Order: sequence, then C-alpha cells, then structure tokens
Amino acid sequence: MSKVSKPQKKFLSDAEIGEISTDFEKTVFIQALFNHFSQTFSRRIHMKVFIIYVTVGTLKEAQRIGNQLVKDRLAAGINIIDNVNSIYWWNDEINYNQEVVMIAKTKESLIEELIATIKFMHSYDCPCILQLPIVNGDPQFLDWIISETKFN
Repeated sequence: MSKVSKPQKKFLSDAEIGEISTDFEKTVFIQALFNHFSQTFSRRIHMKVFIIYVTVGTLKEAQRIGNQLVKDRLAAGINIIDNVNSIYWWNDEINYNQEVVMIAKTKESLIEELIATIKFMHSYDCPCILQLPIVNGDPQFLDWIISETKFN
C-alpha cells in the first residue's frame, strides 16, 4: 500500500449524466450509485476496524506470526518494527531487552481468533497484545482492511 496511485474516476460528469437517455439506462445508473454508496457506508457503519499491537522477541518470530495472520486473512496487513528498546517489570526485577513490534490491521469480528492465533504461536508466557480501535482514517484504507480480511 506504499504506492500512491492516481485516484480512479468514480462518477460520471454532468455531461455524461445528461447523455443517459432511456429509463433503463437511468435505472441502471441509479442502481449502480446506490450499490456503491450502500456498500461503502454499510461497511463503515457496521464493521469496526482495529489495530492490534503486539511485541515479540525476534524478527523471525514476528515474520512467522505475521505471515500466518495474513495467510489466514485474520489481518489485512502487518507492520513489523525491529530493534525496539523495552524496559519492563518481570519476575520482580526491571528488564531491558530488544523486542520487535507487530501492528496488525483487522476488523472487530476477527479479534478473538487473531489473538488466539498469536498466543498459540508466541514464545512469551505473557505476551503484550493490545487491541486499539481505529476511530477514523482514510475511507479507502479502512475499506481495504475490511475487504482483505476473511468474512466472519
């Protein structure tokens, strides 16, 4: 998703709309507009999108878990951030470690299965797995997350 592409033409111009002459063409045009808007808005209204923040011990572990989540369509995409310095309490002492952060993009209906998969594959006894709701974002990107994850 890193490439910026030229926006596609989504609607007819006023001149093109004026060329629609038959009632059948008008009906087809109106139905196409209705379908476009109802799909777009119903996705955003009925499906909440989340980011799942996870820390793991190694880049290899992050790639293995991330690959499985995307392959199973539990996440539309994963960002992996290597060499994160972590400071935390564990076993009654302060620990300093290098960790790897994973950020998964998914929809609410898949969170339970996604977290279960992470826990099953994760090497930590108590993995950091946080779900963060996306309050707003680019509509095309939010639609992409919904369309690229499995239907549930």
